[in-house]
Amino acid sequence: GAVLFRGFDLRSPEEQATVIMSLGLKPMPYVGGAAVRNKVVGDLIMTTNESPPQEPIPFHHEMAQCPDPPSHLAFMCSIPAQSGGATPILRSNAVYEFLNKKHPAFCAKMEKLGVRYVRVMPGEDDAKSAIGRSWRNTFNAKTKGEAEEAMKKLGTTWEWLENGCVKTTTSTVPAIRTDERTGQKIFFNSVVAAFTGWVDSRNDPTKAVLLGDGSAVDADALKDVAAFMEKEKVSFAWEKGDVLVVD
Repeated sequence: GAVLFRGFDLRSPEEQATVIMSLGLKPMPYVGGAAVRNKVVGDLIMTTNESPPQEPIPFHHEMAQCPDPPSHLAFMCSIPAQSGGATPILRSNAVYEFLNKKHPAFCAKMEKLGVRYVRVMPGEDDAKSAIGRSWRNTFNAKTKGEAEEAMKKLGTTWEWLENGCVKTTTSTVPAIRTDERTGQKIFFNSVVAAFTGWVDSRNDPTKAVLLGDGSAVDADALKDVAAFMEKEKVSFAWEKGDVLVVD
């Protein structure tokens, strides 16, 4: 679910940060994420994505490619867009229900095998790409050795390329999770985003996600899920001071 806080006269990012702190949510370091971001308030608030507006950012769960993704996510608006700029959301349990009904065999394979993500990271941030975060900033590392230590902790394997980039493959992570509070199964991953949107001069999105056993995903199923997401999404125009907390 999600809750929108509006009309509380939050005039600055620092004031918006107090909303998060008052909820008792713990900050999580952005280690393993793909987007180029700038810090706004310490490690608590960052810009959403520094890539140009025409770059695709398909639906995904934040840092779902990591073994321990965040439990909550907050979006905040300091400067409303003159046009566009919405942040669509949708119910993950509804996505699971759609996939399980339309493509039950593939849904079962995703749940049983999990998924792995493949991404080539540049040596320096590439703000022209929605997934252009450098390996240095992705892993908070100054050297290749430090990056390798961080990747080991995440269970990520790697291959250093001659151009200074690194090709990474994550450990197998869940694609379908169960909400322990409700018993509902949820489509919790970045599979559609990777398969349709992890594209730049270094990455081919059709090779960006695999099932946990290394086999290919079902392209037709993911295209159907992407279309369902687009149909079911909910979005609204941001207003200055808005804070949206997503569970």
